[in-house]
Amino acid sequence: MERTTSLLLRWAGRICILLAVFILVASLFLPSAVQPLSPMVCPANTELDNGRRLPANAPDDAKLELVCTSSTYSESAAKKVIAIVVGLIAIGVIAIWCSDRVIRTRVTAPQVPGRH
Repeated sequence: MERTTSLLLRWAGRICILLAVFILVASLFLPSAVQPLSPMVCPANTELDNGRRLPANAPDDAKLELVCTSSTYSESAAKKVIAIVVGLIAIGVIAIWCSDRVIRTRVTAPQVPGRH
């Protein structure tokens, strides 16, 4: 039973860390892949995107950034997404650490009879 628990914790930790990396990369280069995060990160009626909506005749802003946008509004979402990524990495590391602790056997020093 301990081995199964250890294996499940280890895989859960790995999946959390890989999911964090995926969210970080996809949120910048493929925001449609992380649309399920929109309700957690963005205000109502906005969605994750990687470019701000600019008013007509405004100079182009070629900077790549993570924002919550609607047709008239833009707000940065980078801090919230980074918080989710850091949280997933922390959960993953804790799960991997716990997986090692589950199977570690507790060893006590043998009792050596003393000389009298």
